Amino acid sequence: LAAYLFGWRGGIATAVAVGVVLGPLASWLQLAGGLEGPEAWLLRAAAFVAVGATVGVLFDRTREAKESWRRSALKVIEREREGMTALARGVAAKDGHTGDHVTRVQRLSEHLALAVGYPQAEAHDIGWSAMLHDLGKLHVPDQILLKPGPLTSAEWEIIRGHSIWGAEILAHG
Repeated sequence: LAAYLFGWRGGIATAVAVGVVLGPLASWLQLAGGLEGPEAWLLRAAAFVAVGATVGVLFDRTREAKESWRRSALKVIEREREGMTALARGVAAKDGHTGDHVTRVQRLSEHLALAVGYPQAEAHDIGWSAMLHDLGKLHVPDQILLKPGPLTSAEWEIIRGHSIWGAEILAHG
């Protein structure tokens, strides 16, 4: 337990303590098995120290690896969000008349997710994902997307397809 909690230092400290309890202290208190000589005490204490130090080092390395994996995962999340932001900005640049639409949708989606009971972390992820809701507009021809006047019914059908195209982009790259 000490090796788990305090690493190699805890493993060694516990091993020394147990070596003393099972060695000189047991002999001094005249406990059963305490009549061994100092050589047996030292050998036992050395074995305990070796095992305690080894176990402690293994727990230390495990903690370090876990922390390294956590930091790597956070970097991946940050890069994914940067990529999502870049994609959303690309869509916004193509369809410039929507203003700050992507940011508004992100915030609104997060607030709605919280309102219906999602935990904060999941609501945050939903908000980030919502930024990509118009990604499929990259497939919509500019003459339709940027048309100054009303759209024809055929053009509306093409606009309505942007959500399907966006899902395909996200699903298949």
